[in-house]
Amino acid sequence: MILARVVTLNAGYNAEQEMVINLGWKVGDEFEVVAFSIGQSSSTVQLNKLGFFNTVFFDFYENGIKINPYRDSRFNWYL
Repeated sequence: MILARVVTLNAGYNAEQEMVINLGWKVGDEFEVVAFSIGQSSSTVQLNKLGFFNTVFFDFYENGIKINPYRDSRFNWYL
């Protein structure tokens, strides 16, 4: 299982910041990742039962080990 851990609430566009703050997120909160969509200029992560969010809010962990989905061909089709 891959987890997204919130590392900042001060990233992305203003509307995205407002959304995560309104959801009550705190730095350190963790959510299960369903899928990544990594593009050339933007990336999103689908969180279980929550929807899609900008990846800039998170660090990602697989089995407790930090991973880089941007450099992992399982998630980034451009590699």
